[in-house]
Amino acid sequence: MPSEGQRPRLSNRVEQAVLRLLDQALAYHPDACRCPRCRRDVVALALRRLPARYAGSATGEVLIDVELQRVQVQAELLGALDQAIRVVKARPHHDRPA
Repeated sequence: MPSEGQRPRLSNRVEQAVLRLLDQALAYHPDACRCPRCRRDVVALALRRLPARYAGSATGEVLIDVELQRVQVQAELLGALDQAIRVVKARPHHDRPA
């Protein structure tokens, strides 16, 4: 067991996959805002619709990443992004204080 100063590094592989697919999903919405705040909002909304997949080792990352490459999973990720983009387009927050 790691000591208190050596916590295992965890990474949400779904978050990484959503970030990689964001520009691809935005390409289908040329009128969507691409400012940093709207991009963050899209990612946050998409991640709320998707189950997290955490990995704590390099092996775990590879195994999860392979699963996330399946066509059905890619479609689910892009679907969540598409819905999130539509929500943010309808009510963007980029003009509001953070």
